[in-house]
Amino acid sequence: MAAKKKAKKKVAKKITKAAGKPPVSLAPKKKANGTRGMADRAWFGKLCAKKREIGGWTQKDVGTAVGCRNGWVSAIETGNGAPSPALAAELLRFLKFSVEEKQQVFARLPDLKG
Repeated sequence: MAAKKKAKKKVAKKITKAAGKPPVSLAPKKKANGTRGMADRAWFGKLCAKKREIGGWTQKDVGTAVGCRNGWVSAIETGNGAPSPALAAELLRFLKFSVEEKQQVFARLPDLKG
């Protein structure tokens, strides 16, 4: 891991010298809207999967109920897909999220709030 960091810094130094500009961070940046990205999407996905399993629904059932493909439900549940605010609202409604759970979701993923 440390070797990768050193290699990235070395590349950044070479680029900086060649361009005559200050070094640019190679670390992934936070999104402009303040979301934290993958970790929070994965958290939301796991929460949706848990609620779906408690309800006894399949991904296909959920997809049909909220108006999307079951493959998209799978992508959301694994954190590989980010739902639109409209789809998130449908998921929250269909999976019967409590008011407190909805507040937690919007606190961690404000971009889902429509």
